[in-house]
Amino acid sequence: MIRPVPFLLLILLVSCNKHVSNPNPGSGDAVPLSTLLANTKEINYYPAQNGWTNMWKNWDSATVQTDFAKISAQGFTSVRIILQAVDSVFDYPQPTAAELGKLTTLISIARNNKLGIHLTLFDFWQSFQDLNGSQQWMNAVVKPLAGNAAIHEIELINEIDTSAVAIKWAANMIPYAKKIDGGIPVTISEYDVDRMQLLVNGLAATPPDFYSYHEYNTDGLLYSDLSRVKAMTGTVPLFIGESGYSTYPQNQSSPSGLALNTTSQEAYQEYFYRYLVNSTLDLGLPLPSPWIYSDFASTAIPYSTTSDQYYFGMFRLDGSAKPVMATYQNLLEGGKPSTLFNNGFEQGDGRLPVLWRIYQNAALGFTATFARDSSVAHSGVASAAISHSTQSASGQASFYLNPIEPVSPGTTYTLSAWVKGAGATGSNGISMAWFDENGNYLSQDFSPDAPSGTFGWTQLVATGVAPSGTAMCEIHLNSQGNTGTVWFDDVTFN
Repeated sequence: MIRPVPFLLLILLVSCNKHVSNPNPGSGDAVPLSTLLANTKEINYYPAQNGWTNMWKNWDSATVQTDFAKISAQGFTSVRIILQAVDSVFDYPQPTAAELGKLTTLISIARNNKLGIHLTLFDFWQSFQDLNGSQQWMNAVVKPLAGNAAIHEIELINEIDTSAVAIKWAANMIPYAKKIDGGIPVTISEYDVDRMQLLVNGLAATPPDFYSYHEYNTDGLLYSDLSRVKAMTGTVPLFIGESGYSTYPQNQSSPSGLALNTTSQEAYQEYFYRYLVNSTLDLGLPLPSPWIYSDFASTAIPYSTTSDQYYFGMFRLDGSAKPVMATYQNLLEGGKPSTLFNNGFEQGDGRLPVLWRIYQNAALGFTATFARDSSVAHSGVASAAISHSTQSASGQASFYLNPIEPVSPGTTYTLSAWVKGAGATGSNGISMAWFDENGNYLSQDFSPDAPSGTFGWTQLVATGVAPSGTAMCEIHLNSQGNTGTVWFDDVTFN
């Protein structure tokens, strides 16, 4: 499948004991694969002006040098580089000396900046029945790199097709790659839980040294996805090789109900990465590999795609860092991700609190007016306000989000919030909604209703046990049939 993809996931299993080249590109001592994966601090890379095949067709070593120096300074230790097996890029089945020379130069630049290389092969390529040509191409690219300490891993192909012919090709090419690469670990990547299961089943007899999974679930099931993939790969280590979130202001793939503006989207990108890293740490995995270093220029992607694909970068096109970069740099330095979710509504986009989504449905008859109010607060400087909510048997209007902490069936959870009212009517309160691994609604636990009329700050508490099959939780600040206004502040979940 050919698509621009953000980020990479890495799972570490201590049972893996293969020895590989030292992750320090300047050293040649062998280290266990488990150590290599545990120490990996990787980011996916293309130049901002030239993505995919354009990187090689419009080769610019000066830009690569500038970018690699910046990446290294941020604390990353390796970059993922993708080779397209197509004409005038890395010709198939025999790349030219000039094409291979560009790769040699890039590896040298990486070494000079103390960066290792995660090298992905056979991109934009689907000739799975041509085993001889595949081996010829791999001989030209990989054999000269055999045992090279700068190459941390070789990825056979990006997001492989799960057809029978493609899986058979991979089953032949993985052992071949191991035979000629001088001990460099070999991996293969996939996205989607079901596709990953097909890949793992198909490679049971000839698995890679580790699997690479690409995770882009932004709607609360990320932890469940990674947990399922970790279980299916068994004793073969797992790495999250791509993962990310687009900050395109009109990002139609963003979670439903999230405000569509730059401030909101950049705040959610930062939240997404905290959610992602908290999940990988909880599952015993090292840092995932973000997609991607920088946003792309309008001419950077060499094929038709959606606008959101240009905005996955940790850095904006002008070179400035997005909010996520400060958070991720702390993680690179060994910090732990915060599990806060704008609990006090201190961060806003000018109209609404960031991270919080809006749940309403005019067709089903439940709507309201939503706002961040900087004139009313239980603590800090702002609160979340809901007013003029309608009455409907089909649902109730709410602010809501998925908390970062993973949830487990049979565990008791408590949600609390402070609420204040002015002429409040109807039903106003808080709740926890539970969903299974497919996003199906299971049940919901509610607090008592807030008082009616005009009242001062009152704490509401909802307590409940996550039901069997729970994989995701939503926390809701609800209002229904309210002709006045209610304000919420200082939300906690544990």
